Amino acid sequence: MRPTGRHGTVATHGSGGGPVVTGLPNRSWSTRYCVLRGEELAFFKDAKSRALGVPCQGEEPLGLRNARCQVAAGYKKKKHVFALR
Repeated sequence: MRPTGRHGTVATHGSGGGPVVTGLPNRSWSTRYCVLRGEELAFFKDAKSRALGVPCQGEEPLGLRNARCQVAAGYKKKKHVFALR
């Protein structure tokens, strides 16, 4: 099954104050395979898990209708970091 919409890998990590998208209890970075379909962002362990339809940690897709995206200008350890809330 081929993903529809945009797809690819993204590095994610838990944050100290807000909700954690990937369910990670700590601040370590991990790579996830993401699929953007319309107004939903779904996370998978890898492309193979996506093909099998197995979401990362059993999570439902994240609705983006009222989401806010901000550049994490103060974060210097990685390039192209943003927060999605």
